[in-house]
Amino acid sequence: MCGRFTLAMNLETLKQFLEADYQIQTLPESIDLPRYNIAPGQKALALVSDGIGYRVGYMQWGFVPSWADSSASGPRPINARGETLASKPFFREAAGRRRCVLLADGFYEWETRDSGKVPYFFQRPGGEPFLLGGIWSKTRDGEGRAVPTFAIVTTRAGRDLEGIHERMPLAMRREESKQWMDPEATDVSALLKDLGTPEAGFFERREVSSRVNSPANDDPSLLKGLR
Repeated sequence: MCGRFTLAMNLETLKQFLEADYQIQTLPESIDLPRYNIAPGQKALALVSDGIGYRVGYMQWGFVPSWADSSASGPRPINARGETLASKPFFREAAGRRRCVLLADGFYEWETRDSGKVPYFFQRPGGEPFLLGGIWSKTRDGEGRAVPTFAIVTTRAGRDLEGIHERMPLAMRREESKQWMDPEATDVSALLKDLGTPEAGFFERREVSSRVNSPANDDPSLLKGLR
């Protein structure tokens, strides 16, 4: 699963990352960076394609399908299993028509020990940015305002998470992200087969402070390894 991630770069680094490989049509007027502990219920930067260019905007973490009465009603799953995306009615429409990627440079996962759950931080070697595959939808809040929401797609964990967790977020490089966002690609099962689980060495990991357990904590010390 994926319950926390980071976008700890500064705005200039983010713009360089985007300009290197995407035709960005719009950017939010205000971007809140750096973020060391993005949590469910909060907003995160997502990238979507309309087949011509790419748009970056904030979406709320906790998926609400477009047919729901409002963003306040029903379940709000934060993850969607890749293996059942195409078959579950709750996700099926978004999986076929509205796929997105979340801008990230790390994520947290918890190892279960006899003493409790211990957090680990995962990042690319050198700390370079990457993308997390997601699905998104747009619904309305109680006042009728449009609210885009998302869930992060998960897949079987690779060797980099061995001993920590059996699931991981769908992580990809820039060139793979274009394939995931392609509105002409409607066979989700084929996409997941092509993208798959990253090869060993895609991520580095280190044990970090349990302070990350609280969304109220959002500072650089969360990334400091304990070993």
